[in-house]
Amino acid sequence: MSTVIRAAAAIGMCLTVIVSMALLTVPAARAQQDVSLPAFYGKWVGSAVSESEISVHFQLSVRDIGVEVKPLDGGAFELTWSTVQRQKGDPNAPTEVLKSTTLVFEPAPGRDDQWWAKDTGNLKDGKSVAWARIEKNALVVNSFAVNEDGSSELQTYQRALTGLGMELKFTRVIDGELVRTAEGKLTKFSR
Repeated sequence: MSTVIRAAAAIGMCLTVIVSMALLTVPAARAQQDVSLPAFYGKWVGSAVSESEISVHFQLSVRDIGVEVKPLDGGAFELTWSTVQRQKGDPNAPTEVLKSTTLVFEPAPGRDDQWWAKDTGNLKDGKSVAWARIEKNALVVNSFAVNEDGSSELQTYQRALTGLGMELKFTRVIDGELVRTAEGKLTKFSR
């Protein structure tokens, strides 16, 4: 092989390595930047592992998860999340329970990247209050309630965009005590 061909092949390999490295780092760099709400629009599916501090037989459980974010008029959006839970019944053959929640969020007046859930209720009536915000690359949804026994409950869903999809981190806190966490990964299924 001539020197010119070897030099061209070496330069080609170097360029391939440089371009490949650049392509691998671009999604990760973008995922850490501040994003806007449209980046979350679409249907996402995946799985999560839940860890409970209050369950005797189901301290760890696997869940199927789905999220859909739809744009609405006036900067509002609809958020639906579904979970197939496996945390009741026989530990060797858990009962599957589908839970699904849909909330409509409207822009918070005078606050960028913050929304209040439209039809959440009054805490005095045992209803929860929910709000959402964008924090860097994550859509964070909080739900606060005062339970029948007077205990407070805060649930936080952090859905962060990554170079490969979305990561979920969920926490449930009752009277200041962390009682459940869940972490999972989702892939965009459709727009």
